[in-house]
Amino acid sequence: MTVTGKTIAENRADEAEALVKELTIWSRQESGLLSLEQEAALKIAYADLAFRKGALPTARAWYRKVAEAAEYEGTEMHLDAALGSVMIDRVSKNFGAALTELDKLMAMKNPAFRIRVRYARAEVFMDQENYAEALAELEVAVGLDPTLGPRARLDTDFEPLDENAEVIRMTGE
Repeated sequence: MTVTGKTIAENRADEAEALVKELTIWSRQESGLLSLEQEAALKIAYADLAFRKGALPTARAWYRKVAEAAEYEGTEMHLDAALGSVMIDRVSKNFGAALTELDKLMAMKNPAFRIRVRYARAEVFMDQENYAEALAELEVAVGLDPTLGPRARLDTDFEPLDENAEVIRMTGE
C-alpha cells in the first residue's frame, strides 16, 4: 500500500489530499521524477479522495485517465483504475457502463485479474438485485482461483444471496 493509500485508508482525508496535491505539483515541476506506476498511483489516489468526498464525476475522470492510457494497458494500474471507474458507475447506478467496462477487462491475459473482474461483475449484479447472475459470477471466480484447488465450492457468507438464490431455484426463475 502506498503512503497516500494508507493515509486515505486511515480516514485522514485532509492529510492525504494535501500529500497528493504536493506530490502532483512536485512531479509536474520536475519531469521524470516519478515512474509510470507512481504517476498512475498518484492519479488513482486523487480519484479515491474525490470519491470519498462524493465528487463522483471528478473521481471517474481521474480513474479513466489511467484506465484509458495506453502506457498502462494490461497492467495492475490499468485494472485498479478501471475497477475504480466501475465502482463509480455502480454508485451512480450506471450498471450498463459498469458491465461494458467489465466485459472489456475480461480480455486481460492475467488470470488473477480476470478473477477480480468476475468478483466486480458479481457486485454489479448484486447491486441490480440479480442474485442468480451474481452467484454464477462468484462460482466462476472461485473456480478460476488456483489457490483454492479444482474441487473448491462456493461457501458464501452472503445471507441475502443464499436466501434469494434459494427463492430463485424454488420458483424456477
